[in-house]
Amino acid sequence: MSPKMGPPFESFTSWFSRFALPFLPRFSDKIAVVLSGCGVYDGAEVHESAAALAAITRQGFQPVIFAPDKQQAHVVDHNSGQEQAGEKR
Repeated sequence: MSPKMGPPFESFTSWFSRFALPFLPRFSDKIAVVLSGCGVYDGAEVHESAAALAAITRQGFQPVIFAPDKQQAHVVDHNSGQEQAGEKR
């Protein structure tokens, strides 16, 4: 789970939806979202990803989701937080 960021800090998703999205030029109605890995230690965390997609949609843009088509550099055991040597995904 992401660390809590109270005042004067806020999450990137909150900042992006409040300050960046309203001012993006409308060259296109689509915004690319790249998701990789799976979770807080090695990739896109599901709650942050869903919040980013919701913020993009609320501003009237259409999110287009992409993912890399290659092996991860390393795999992390989420129970221990340790990298799993020799694992490929």
